[in-house]
Amino acid sequence: MKLLLENWNRYLKESEIVSYQQQVGDIETIAQDISDKVQEFMSDHGYDWLRQNASIVETEIQDEIRKNFNRDITEAGSGSFRTTYMVDNDYVIKVDSSINGSGKQMNKEDGEVGRNPKYSSIFPKALGVAPDGSWVILQKVHEIQDLKTLITLFPNKIIPSTSFGKFYTQSLLSIALSYQVAALQYDQNQMDFHKYQYESMFKNSLVKDIGRDVTFQEFIKSWISPTFITVAKAVIEYGLDADEAVRPYNSGYVVEENGEKRFVILDSSVQKTVEAGLNAFNNP
Repeated sequence: MKLLLENWNRYLKESEIVSYQQQVGDIETIAQDISDKVQEFMSDHGYDWLRQNASIVETEIQDEIRKNFNRDITEAGSGSFRTTYMVDNDYVIKVDSSINGSGKQMNKEDGEVGRNPKYSSIFPKALGVAPDGSWVILQKVHEIQDLKTLITLFPNKIIPSTSFGKFYTQSLLSIALSYQVAALQYDQNQMDFHKYQYESMFKNSLVKDIGRDVTFQEFIKSWISPTFITVAKAVIEYGLDADEAVRPYNSGYVVEENGEKRFVILDSSVQKTVEAGLNAFNNP
């Protein structure tokens, strides 16, 4: 009886794996088809035409994917380097649509961080990536569009919830994260600079909100959490811009099975060398 149960459990597990592989394989084929179609438009009409006629491109891709795969697909956004598509509102596909192939490197980076177990909690999971980086398939993520939602995902022991939507809280989070990055790198000059930022520019606003003094040490300690530390380490390892990586439209969240929201950085290419505004997930 025990052997029968073990065999049955093994069968169920193997069936789940096969089903998952078939599902992802299907999406990979769709991703390649979308990429081929985008490159075809680029070759026939040029980069500027592709940007100016996004609705035409989207319609043709939609018709082809529905006909060949019976799937719904929509364009979620486009930027200078990539175009993002949503499949059945379940998967996100980013395809290179740049002039010089810059989007391919970004896709490879998304694929790398999305499969790195060290940072799997703060980046969208990568389900597949083309060998040449022409496309990447990512876990669906909800884009953060307001400051209040962002601050809520970084539990703080000092800032009152009534202040979460105030503009200065974005600066407080950026200062705290940048300080933590400097501390992990033993960069005393940067640590002193971020302490000066807090004390000279934003401390009074915080003190006014909570009605008491807050030392810099207490301020930094109030942000410490597993997510906060992991983000700081990822900033260092991947050369991210701490200020750009953690802000509305560059950040998002995943809804876990228990209903809790998990913070994620939407784009692994949020670097100091990349123009701000090109890094949003659904609107790159």
